[in-house]
Amino acid sequence: MQNSNFISIGGIKVPVGYGFHPTDEEIIVHYLRKKVDSLPFPASIIPEFDAFSLSPTNLPGNLNEKRYFFSKRREIKKKFRVMFGSGYWKSTKKKVQVLDSKSKQVIGIKKKLVFCGENSHSPSKGYWVMHEYNLVGGQHDWVVCLVFFKKKGKPKHDLSSSVITQASSSDHEEVSSYI
Repeated sequence: MQNSNFISIGGIKVPVGYGFHPTDEEIIVHYLRKKVDSLPFPASIIPEFDAFSLSPTNLPGNLNEKRYFFSKRREIKKKFRVMFGSGYWKSTKKKVQVLDSKSKQVIGIKKKLVFCGENSHSPSKGYWVMHEYNLVGGQHDWVVCLVFFKKKGKPKHDLSSSVITQASSSDHEEVSSYI
């Protein structure tokens, strides 16, 4: 009989209400670096899965939550990552350096991609985003992919204003320019 005070996430029993919300630094230090070096993880919460092989709606896990995957690193060919039946992941050229909080040294890079294709987004609701985490140097076989649905922000100004800006306007413009 299963205890209703626990749920299973990635094959691990955790208390109800448990959330996995690592910082960029924690993803690099405690998960990606250890995966590359074949060291044990704090928890086996991130599964291995080719996050580039399916549309975001077909990836394992709850569509309403952020999903993390270890994926084999793939080279970018032009701006596109992978094309398959229902679409492709496209690089936004947005890269963020991940710094070690103590030494302030760059320990990784976070790249942003958006999903383009069939049912990829609804202008009124939002769009799919992937953050790809790489170690410095990028000469390693593994990356961590974080996949989530970015909901469109609410207008900051009322409709009588001649210009309406969105809370996520820069992200929305990136997606609009790719479609």
